[in-house]
Amino acid sequence: MVLFRSSYNKNTQDDTQDKALTDKEKQILRICKEKRSKQEIATLMGYRTIKSIKPEVDSLLNKGKLKMSIPDKPKSKNQKYIATRDENIH
Repeated sequence: MVLFRSSYNKNTQDDTQDKALTDKEKQILRICKEKRSKQEIATLMGYRTIKSIKPEVDSLLNKGKLKMSIPDKPKSKNQKYIATRDENIH
């Protein structure tokens, strides 16, 4: 028996969720008004490791709300992240 699941509902739900930022994402954007490394972001948010913020950072990058300081080398140890200019997070 093979079960196929529709991805239609999941995609429309994801699109709706993409429009609203989580509190954690908003906090990251506030922190990233200046260039920050993932470790700096995690530390400023009270986490010990970057694993706690990685999904949110990746989501903000995909949404275009955060950008990399070295976009052609995404895995660089010197990579930093900064909020895009159009973000006005209070």
